[in-house]
Amino acid sequence: MLPNRSIDRSNPIDGPKSKKVVVVSDHPLDLVGLRALVEAQPDLTVVGSAVDPASAREIVSVGCDVLVLSIPMPGLCMPTFVLHCRQEKPEAKIIALTDFIDLTMASELMHSGADGCLLKRSAPTDLITAIRRTLASGRHFDPAFALQLNGNAAAASLSERERRVLKLVARGYTSKEIAAKLELSIRTIETYKTRSMRKLGLRTRADIVRYGIVRGWVQSP
Repeated sequence: MLPNRSIDRSNPIDGPKSKKVVVVSDHPLDLVGLRALVEAQPDLTVVGSAVDPASAREIVSVGCDVLVLSIPMPGLCMPTFVLHCRQEKPEAKIIALTDFIDLTMASELMHSGADGCLLKRSAPTDLITAIRRTLASGRHFDPAFALQLNGNAAAASLSERERRVLKLVARGYTSKEIAAKLELSIRTIETYKTRSMRKLGLRTRADIVRYGIVRGWVQSP
């Protein structure tokens, strides 16, 4: 249970490989869930949390490796806050969690210095993946933001055949079914799929489905 205050500084006993995480959310229940999820990992430790704009600004002073920010937070301009965090903690990784697909906001967060942006409806393991990927000097943006973040050039770089194959994959067709539908070999279909995924920065079939939702190829479940 969180203490009766807006800011919490934990003081765990860190293991030699433990990475320090700070979580920020204006919903106490979400905050409890985020803390529990992170602390369940043997290589991650929550060292602080905040539930309002004032405490969020203060918590930036806590030494950490990763900042997980739940957005939006009334009274706090997140792109400006992310920029402030980036200036105060140039080495820390910053991951934003959002309720809905806002491509403009995702782009602003990226340009402000965020290392990742994830939809809250994603699987809990996706957040852990995002944390570890950013810690490994990478970036992790939910595939739902791929069109905006990768730029129109990436989408435009797909050939008509690559686009058609990817659309069918997003709609649930197997490579064998697509091969029969397009009268091509399964190997050729796999080549088109792999090439298009690489161009768009997609990694899994679930990524393709999310991208398909953004493109309007399939309906959101």
